[in-house]
Amino acid sequence: MADTASVTLHDLRRKIRQTEDSIRTKLDNIIRNSTTNNFAGCRRFPAQGRYVVPVRAEYRGEVGGVIHDVSSTGATVFVEPTAVVEANARIMQLRAQEQEEITRILTSFSTQVGSLEPQFTYSYDAMLKIDLLLAKARLAVEQNAFMPAVSDTVHFS
Repeated sequence: MADTASVTLHDLRRKIRQTEDSIRTKLDNIIRNSTTNNFAGCRRFPAQGRYVVPVRAEYRGEVGGVIHDVSSTGATVFVEPTAVVEANARIMQLRAQEQEEITRILTSFSTQVGSLEPQFTYSYDAMLKIDLLLAKARLAVEQNAFMPAVSDTVHFS
């Protein structure tokens, strides 16, 4: 749904982007300021919806935070640094509000469309009648048919 669907939705998405930018900056600083080569790579965004950093398992104790995932080999752990826990929680809260706003917009839109139902039904019925007439005309042209002459008088032979 477009950000412009409502002022509230636009504002929520702006706040989400700002918070995500803040988190990325904090993570970049954590990775850049590391005195050892304990990070296995760049940040990532796991399925749990939280920003984490990959850390070599042997350096896990040097990075404060919550472990959210472990690589299949066990050599890397994905840690949500303490510095971004609150911001990650804020994003999750904003995303929930975003979903509520989208639901509100869709409900309002559906109600407005529903109030037009009689017009849709009338138009649909008219379209069906026109389609039937066009089908009869097409069949008549294909069969070189013509309108029979009908008389009100009875003739016996």
